[in-house]
Amino acid sequence: MIKISLKTALFLILFFLLGSLAGYFVNLLFFPAESSALTTPELNEGNRSSYNSPLSNWNLTDPSKLITISTPRDIDTKRKQLIQFIWKTDHLPTTLPDRIEKDFVDLRYKNMKYLKRIDKITVRMELGLKSIAYHFKSSKPSKNKLVVYHHEHSGDFIYAYSLIDSFLKEGYDVLAFSMPLLGLNSEPIGDTGRFGNLVNTSYGTLALADHNAFFFVDNATFTSIKFYVHPVAVALNYIEEQYTYESIVMLGYSGGGWTTTLYTALDPRIQKSYPTASSQPFYLVSNDYDFVMGADYETINSALYHIVDFLDLYLMGSYGENRSQIQILNKYDPCCFAGVGYKTYEDVVSDRVKSLGNGSFSVFSDDSHNEHKISDVALQVILEDMERN
Repeated sequence: MIKISLKTALFLILFFLLGSLAGYFVNLLFFPAESSALTTPELNEGNRSSYNSPLSNWNLTDPSKLITISTPRDIDTKRKQLIQFIWKTDHLPTTLPDRIEKDFVDLRYKNMKYLKRIDKITVRMELGLKSIAYHFKSSKPSKNKLVVYHHEHSGDFIYAYSLIDSFLKEGYDVLAFSMPLLGLNSEPIGDTGRFGNLVNTSYGTLALADHNAFFFVDNATFTSIKFYVHPVAVALNYIEEQYTYESIVMLGYSGGGWTTTLYTALDPRIQKSYPTASSQPFYLVSNDYDFVMGADYETINSALYHIVDFLDLYLMGSYGENRSQIQILNKYDPCCFAGVGYKTYEDVVSDRVKSLGNGSFSVFSDDSHNEHKISDVALQVILEDMERN
């Protein structure tokens, strides 16, 4: 039997405790997303108050000085700059989808209660990428309005099954999209078990299996930002040609909300929009935990944001006859854009839109839950606003 002294035993215990403590802090410092981002903390009075407190350096930025738009002509100019950046032309695309499959059967939706039929819309793009959208037709008496729904980074819009059916229940048709490379837009890479697209670049043959790989294919004549918005524009061309909807609204959350923010700034055909849990100006994000959580190609694309900042995007998506935008932010969101930072810019953007003569902008802070989603409360806000003229 090995005998050790009391002094040695105490030293070993202390060494073990210090090692465990050091490991904890290393994990906290270098892997913060694994430590907290993927969990939904229980709310209590202690951590709830932290979401209500502004950060000390918020007052160092004047949001009104970040907005570059003062007149309707400024919006036209900014919109043309964006269109030139994305499509290398001076107008939105006029093309139609590559394929339409009417009465498409997807057995995953066979039990959707208020579904009449699905039309499958395929749009093909550069580098072999494709976008597949579903046009869900409601079985209820039609309100002759279209909801464009854009899903987020979790993948297929099948995960928005209940949300889509909620709109169908109210008599709205839904045009649903997934983000690039995700959901039905993904392709298997050989027999590797991975999904993406293989492309030849100056860096070699790359697998586009993640949005951040887009950085390696962008150049002076092409931006991958096109993959996010081109399918929506082309699908709406088809919708306009085949249907006579009285109005079109757009919504999405997280990455889908980001797409909603950008696309509504580009296309006045979208009258009302509801980007949810998807963006805030950089002076708020860089001062909070959102950059620590990691970022995607589209959210940190400097070429895009040198043309237009988020405050201008909010304004562009809100301005116009019968146009409005309600930005929905989850106050206790465990992912991103939580808290009350919106209070620094909501009135500034709203007042600037009013000064232009048409449109409206507002923020709805959803304090009904502590998840990263479109809640039932937010859905009700959206449905009530859609009923307003």
